[in-house]
Amino acid sequence: MIHPGERFPDISIATVDGSPRQLPMDLGSDYTLLVVYRGLQCGVCEAYLKEFSKQLGAFNALGVDIIAASAEGEDRVREARDAWTGARLNFGHSLDRDVGRTLRLFRSSARKATEPGEFFEPGLYLLDWEGRLLFVSIQNMPFGRPPVPVLLEWIRKIRDNGIPARGAVHY
Repeated sequence: MIHPGERFPDISIATVDGSPRQLPMDLGSDYTLLVVYRGLQCGVCEAYLKEFSKQLGAFNALGVDIIAASAEGEDRVREARDAWTGARLNFGHSLDRDVGRTLRLFRSSARKATEPGEFFEPGLYLLDWEGRLLFVSIQNMPFGRPPVPVLLEWIRKIRDNGIPARGAVHY
């Protein structure tokens, strides 16, 4: 199980630009934000990732590198990236069940013909420059994610005040 304050588990993320990301080794900035989304079929995911794209300059100013990733294949992820963010965000594809299990993501099965047979529900993971997990938010539905402006403010407070990971005490 992933616990805040601990080193993020080693995972590999294939990206649509062809450069795989190895987390937590390939940290691009002071902070890395992994945003797991449901897939191209999800209008809530589309709106959420569009907001990240609009706020990309503010995230970069805070030293945050963003990676959006899905279990969907490269073609569908590229389509989502291009349509939703104009290729401004780095998108990963083909997250497998082992990665989902490691990240403690919920899975759902299709209830509409437009949905893949199975897919991951959303998750957010904020890593610090040493690869430790600072913040995690995992949903079992497409809604309920932290609003992007609020997330920006939280990251600013974490950075400016040296706030460590919370919730790190084990049962």
